[in-house]
Amino acid sequence: MRFNKLNEVEKAILLSLAENGRIDYHELQKEVAKKLDCYKVEEITIFNFKVCVEKIPQSVKIRIGKRLRRLEKLGFVRIKYTWDEKIEKIKLSRKGVRLISEFSESSLQCPSMHS
Repeated sequence: MRFNKLNEVEKAILLSLAENGRIDYHELQKEVAKKLDCYKVEEITIFNFKVCVEKIPQSVKIRIGKRLRRLEKLGFVRIKYTWDEKIEKIKLSRKGVRLISEFSESSLQCPSMHS
């Protein structure tokens, strides 16, 4: 399976894992939302205090969950679950690491270098 065959969310998940190593689910949601450019930090005022609120759109959260399960089925990620079946930690599997390294090598080769 080629990296380019994956959809945007799946690519963002794999790249986030490659950058961060083992990561928890909430952190992963933030990283992926940033990569998809739909992560917002809004400043709101509560009792005269300015508070930064992190907003990850619900639709993105749902998609990340679905995509993670698909990537797990394909064998690219390893997911550690808590006793009540919640996702605890996620990391790339060996297969996932190989996929990323193949992708980054292919994207590093610039044809313009050979002039």
